Amino acid sequence: MKRDTITIKYTEAISEYAAKNDSFDKIKQDFDAIKPLVWDNLDARAYLLYPETAREDKESLLEQIKKHLKLDEGIFKFILLLLKENRFQIFPDIYDAFLSDYQEYKKQILVNIKTAFSLTGEQEEEITKTLKKLFKKELVVTKAIDRDLLAGAQIILVNENLKIDLSARNALNKMERELAQ
Repeated sequence: MKRDTITIKYTEAISEYAAKNDSFDKIKQDFDAIKPLVWDNLDARAYLLYPETAREDKESLLEQIKKHLKLDEGIFKFILLLLKENRFQIFPDIYDAFLSDYQEYKKQILVNIKTAFSLTGEQEEEITKTLKKLFKKELVVTKAIDRDLLAGAQIILVNENLKIDLSARNALNKMERELAQ
C-alpha cells in the first residue's frame, strides 16, 4: 500500500509518541473509538472538514469527544493538529498506517482471507498454522466470502504487501492471458 509523504510523517509522529510513552495499546484503542465518531459518521466528518465551521467550534466538539471517550492527551492534540494544519482529510490514511505500525509493534500480521465458500474450521486452522510458521508472527484474521472467486481462496497479508491468489478466477484469467499470446 503506497502512502504519501505527508501521511508517512504524521503516522511516524503518532507512532513515535506511542512508543515513547509506551502507549501503543491506548493510542490504538483511542483511534478505534474516535474513528466511528469523527470519520465514519458523515455528519461529523462534514462538520469537521467544512471550511466555514469555526476552528473553536471544531475544537469544542473534539473536547466533548475527548471527555466522553477519555482520550489520551497526545491523540487529542494530534487530531487538533490535523484540523489546524488542514490535514484532517488524511485521517483514514493515518489510521490505516498506524494500524500497520501497531501490528508490527505487536508482531502481528493482518490477514484477509477471501474464499468462494465458507472454510471449515480445519481448513482455516491449516492456513493460519502455515502462515504463523512462515512469518513467525501472530495473525489477525478477517474472512470474507467472494463468490466471484468461483473456487479457492485469496490470502492477503496486508502489512507484508503480499497477495496469494489460489482462486479459480485467477487461474482462468492466467489461462486466458496465455491463450491470447
